[in-house]
Amino acid sequence: MVPHGSFPECTVALADGETIVLYTDGLVERRGVHIDEGLEQLTRMLRDASSAEHACDLAMSGLLPREGPRDDVAMIALHVEPTPVELHLDLPADPKVLHEVRLLARRWLNDRGATDAESTDIIIALAEACANVAEHAYQPGRARFTLDAVIADGEVEIVVGDSGRWRTPRGEDGGRGLPIMQGAMDDVDIHCEETGTRVTMRRRLGAD
Repeated sequence: MVPHGSFPECTVALADGETIVLYTDGLVERRGVHIDEGLEQLTRMLRDASSAEHACDLAMSGLLPREGPRDDVAMIALHVEPTPVELHLDLPADPKVLHEVRLLARRWLNDRGATDAESTDIIIALAEACANVAEHAYQPGRARFTLDAVIADGEVEIVVGDSGRWRTPRGEDGGRGLPIMQGAMDDVDIHCEETGTRVTMRRRLGAD
């Protein structure tokens, strides 16, 4: 232990496909072997890791002795998955998923070339469409909805679909979602039928 040590801080941005690994020294230290050798072995093993789980499996199976480690070992891995060209999600109709949807949508839009301003507007509309499903499409209980997003010829198309039947908005503050979506997107179409509702929204990128 260093009683009054100082340690430099830095910020590193991980690119798609890269993995960061945190681990205790028990993973790479061996009696009679220099620690640099353990670090080099770990680096070689993880070079072809395809996911966080794969990295942990490679390290644990390749570095831990059969009789078990002499010291406690802990490891955490974070792998950055490339964003897909198209989004096709099946999600629970629960407001708790909206935060993750916003984060994923912003990263996807930015990777596809949308500006921050365009991403913000589109995410506002998307969040309203998803919130409407949770609020109006189903009775209380477990239910799901789909979110599909593509970009073709410079235009974003997002479709939010459910298999429920929308209820009348509750309270005086209900019913504002559609104007918000229309203000953020170029075109909004809501198609309701017995099997569910589809909200289709379009916005051309670079129109400003």
